[in-house]
Amino acid sequence: MTRHNRCRACTHFRNEPAALEAAVTGLRSLASAYGSTRAEDGLCTRHDRHVSATAGCDDFAPAKERR
Repeated sequence: MTRHNRCRACTHFRNEPAALEAAVTGLRSLASAYGSTRAEDGLCTRHDRHVSATAGCDDFAPAKERR
């Protein structure tokens, strides 16, 4: 797997704080989803799970550039 085929570069990966806070009930009560404990990890919308930004899988699909 190349560094370009990792979750952080996949169209199914979401790590925006608002997306995490909406997906994980009660997360805001602990602090913000922007906190350092999550690093660059996020949600895989394809597999409906929390994943490391450096992980990867066979369902990788290159993300369009996000703005």
